[in-house]
Amino acid sequence: MTQGLENRYPRPANLPAIDGILILGGGNDTAILLSRGAYGADRAMARLVSGYALARSHPEAKVVFSGGSGELAEQTLKESVTAKDVLLAIGLSPSRLILEGKSRNTWENFVFTKQIVRPKPGERWVLATSAFHMTRAMGIAKKVGWPMLPWPTDYRTTPTHSYRYAAVVQNLDLTDLAVREYIGIWTYRLNGKSV
Repeated sequence: MTQGLENRYPRPANLPAIDGILILGGGNDTAILLSRGAYGADRAMARLVSGYALARSHPEAKVVFSGGSGELAEQTLKESVTAKDVLLAIGLSPSRLILEGKSRNTWENFVFTKQIVRPKPGERWVLATSAFHMTRAMGIAKKVGWPMLPWPTDYRTTPTHSYRYAAVVQNLDLTDLAVREYIGIWTYRLNGKSV
């Protein structure tokens, strides 16, 4: 199930000049950064690293991070705080970075970020998010009228990943991930927020 999601949107082989890179938030633990002064271990960090690597290859592109807090009650620990810290620490120029920190979900990522950057017709934007999340994110991008090229990150499977019977915990983890994502895809489609 996860492999099907991850194989849907491969990275483009040759990426022409681009106008911007949109990196979606997804689990950066700002509470750990602020309380310990160090980054927490999470897979969402791969989105930042992959987005930064792409930005190094495309110095002409703006780099936009979109992510507030997914918590309903606690809105002070924004993912954009961690993203800014990480991206600047690994070498991104502050003049290239644009932050969106109000969004609580993927729909708001696109709506709020589009209001900030106001992409012009014909601009070429790249979307960096987890490979398993790309289907939902691309569907929302199309719905809000913001064409994107996919740049999937933090893969959990290989393209021809075969089922390993002995890896029970890993299989359960991947199944849980895929089921939650498929529910998200269909919920957004049923609510008219995705194509």
